[in-house]
Amino acid sequence: MKVRIMGFTIDPTKKPSLNDLMTNIEADFIDTNNENEKRGGRLLFVDTDSYNDYYVGLVITAKDAKTYCQLKQDADGSMKLVVSDLDPDSSLMEFNFFIVKKDNGIGLYQYYHQSCSMNGTMKLLNQRFNIVHRQKVEEAKELYIKTENLSKKKATTKANAENHDRFKWQMLVSEEKLSKILAHMKRIKALELNFSTLEAETDEFRGLKDHVVKNTQRFLFSQQSKFRDLVKNVMTCVNNSDADSGRVIAIDINDNEQTFNISENLDIFGVYDFDDITKKIDSLNIDDFASSWMIEELINICEERSEYFKAKLKVK
Repeated sequence: MKVRIMGFTIDPTKKPSLNDLMTNIEADFIDTNNENEKRGGRLLFVDTDSYNDYYVGLVITAKDAKTYCQLKQDADGSMKLVVSDLDPDSSLMEFNFFIVKKDNGIGLYQYYHQSCSMNGTMKLLNQRFNIVHRQKVEEAKELYIKTENLSKKKATTKANAENHDRFKWQMLVSEEKLSKILAHMKRIKALELNFSTLEAETDEFRGLKDHVVKNTQRFLFSQQSKFRDLVKNVMTCVNNSDADSGRVIAIDINDNEQTFNISENLDIFGVYDFDDITKKIDSLNIDDFASSWMIEELINICEERSEYFKAKLKVK
């Protein structure tokens, strides 16, 4: 199995700031286990102090399985499926390390199949950002009531006006690859987004919700749609949704249908063998994740590919 390193950008904000978000998580890490007792949950840790230029993070996805399966071959060549129990104090888990540059919000994310997607991690960050935002508004409101003798309504309005930023992010997409697609395509026909769950809105589908393995939503586009604008909107849609994956169906200049997986057009900053990485982080103490081999490798990539990570992004 391959482990890939992908890039992303988080839009810089002032109120609350990216630093407000990261320090909040560092003080009180994200834990969704209580919300997902029946199917495991996720832990998200952040370290803001170990590196001057980077926030570093770790996402752990705990699995609720109590057993695991192995395929074993006996001396006579016959194969057996062997089910083994986990240690009572252990659980199966997936891991994802990430880093974010403090000055511009550009970062790297380590991912492999079945681990937490970049979308999944950004959703967790967005949820915490909203909590921090509400805290900042409440603090500002109380301050204005106390120091400026404003009414509760006026203080709330002023606090909301000053703390207006929202969490926005996007994947780093290879302009070169997109340009090649644009050069040979005539129009986008459809967008398909794949979800691992079904949010049933009508009664006839509610009975299927607990049985869904993959839910695909397909969007068909007008032939008059401008290609470049549509590609931009497609990427925004994928970033802002909870989709596990997506693909664009396009029509080339010869009227042939072509399909492009969105993930294949991301900038990939490194590819590693899963077994090699797990050996390097074996017995890692979670409290020391900031000094792990994977975090150091992500930072090395940033330094070596500085043309990507020295960009200055405008603050809202």
